[in-house]
Amino acid sequence: MTVPDEERAKRKLAQIGYYRLSGFWYPCRKGKVDESGEYVRDMVTKHPVREDDFQDGTNFTDIIEMYLFDKKLRQLMLDAIERVEIHVRSVIAHEVGRFDPMAYQKESFINPKILRDTKDREGNVINYWQEWAKKQKDL
Repeated sequence: MTVPDEERAKRKLAQIGYYRLSGFWYPCRKGKVDESGEYVRDMVTKHPVREDDFQDGTNFTDIIEMYLFDKKLRQLMLDAIERVEIHVRSVIAHEVGRFDPMAYQKESFINPKILRDTKDREGNVINYWQEWAKKQKDL
């Protein structure tokens, strides 16, 4: 792998981490080949086994750019998912509110599974619905 700026590479490895970045340069590693020139494949995944050497043209700067692109893409996806989640919650709240504005306080609107007694890790009998309802009433 070509490393144009060694000091920057050291900073990036320290900031991001070797193992996180290695996932981005993994596809750039040469594939292992047998005597006949065929790629050696993993017995389980059937994917080509990779050598420790990189393919010609692999550049550390490109790996960092790919990492940053992935980061931005994940942020955009999470933003979009959050917008959908908030919209769905709002629609549900409005639809349930059409039946009863105080539906969140009434057992008939609550999943029966939540209404049942259960045991916590210590074996104490608890009822999450009753605890939640009491907390809401106290507030």
